[in-house]
Amino acid sequence: MIKEDHRKRVARERRERMEAHLLRSVLKVFHERPSTDRIVIEDVITHANVSRGTFYQYFPSLNDAIAQLAGTITEDMLSSVLTVYDSLADPKMRTACGFQMYLLRACMDKGWGAFMMHIGLLQVDNAMLTKIIDDIALGVGTGDYDVSSIAVAAELLLGAKTQAIGRIISGQADLSYVHALTEQLLMSFGVNRSQARSSVSDAYDYIVREAPGNIPWWRNDEVSFGRDTTAVR
Repeated sequence: MIKEDHRKRVARERRERMEAHLLRSVLKVFHERPSTDRIVIEDVITHANVSRGTFYQYFPSLNDAIAQLAGTITEDMLSSVLTVYDSLADPKMRTACGFQMYLLRACMDKGWGAFMMHIGLLQVDNAMLTKIIDDIALGVGTGDYDVSSIAVAAELLLGAKTQAIGRIISGQADLSYVHALTEQLLMSFGVNRSQARSSVSDAYDYIVREAPGNIPWWRNDEVSFGRDTTAVR
């Protein structure tokens, strides 16, 4: 195996660090701006403390930087969800687990949530949409769900997720809201209240047990949820 030249390795590592720095700045700018504001390249280079020329050495345009960040974020989130819930067989647990993980991440990282909202990633994450549809179809097949249309049920879930993340990043929701909304979502799929509540609680406990050490973005401190979790469990 041919060893990489030292100077080339140093240059590559420097480039990777700067690229990561620029992408972090993109994410931070989205977090700091209201969703109605248009983000421009000057916002990013000011936050990153670099020149326009430096930015263009790494990305042809702001849209290219956003697209790269979006791809990384969607792949990372899908991997996180699959790591935790893909071994689950119960469709109610799968839905409650996947849905809550998105909202919990928004609670823990409002910058991530703001970026997801700004560029509409929740609507275009086709890989996760496929998982959602498969889980609803599984629930219909097992008799756990009673929906008139699997596609409509999936759109309902995505709409609820989008609305919830918007409330979370604006400080209008906490963990009790996450649980209540997930319970209501399952009930809209035909699950009775008792089963829905039990599934939400079991799914949350499962996430809290499995996420630490397996999911890089997971924060195990109760402050990250906006309130003491013992008050709502």
